Amino acid sequence: MAKKLLYLLVIILIATGLSGCSDDKEAAQKEAKMQQLLNQKTEKNARIERWKVVEITPSSSSTRIVKIAYPNTDMTKTVEIEGHDDLEVGMDVIIEIKVTDLSMNKLVDSLKNREFIKILYY
Repeated sequence: MAKKLLYLLVIILIATGLSGCSDDKEAAQKEAKMQQLLNQKTEKNARIERWKVVEITPSSSSTRIVKIAYPNTDMTKTVEIEGHDDLEVGMDVIIEIKVTDLSMNKLVDSLKNREFIKILYY
């Protein structure tokens, strides 16, 4: 009898532990997808970077004005996007940008030489 109770307790602990892992697993899969996109090759003069959504303003029925910030800096860029209705403030986004001035090859420089292309993933 005690052995059956022990088996039951182990099954319950495993089941409750596994149910909490699904969120961690989804977060890990999302992070892996973001890292895969960050490492992928791009067209000439293009980069893939991780930014954070800091503000969303409705513009029209199909577009929104989204303010994104480069992590750990005060650099922000405001872009108009279409779709992506489930985008929320605080989310990390993987974006593709076009570098218009190749003489500026430091990552944390001015945003004047970066042209937003599209959101790839969030």
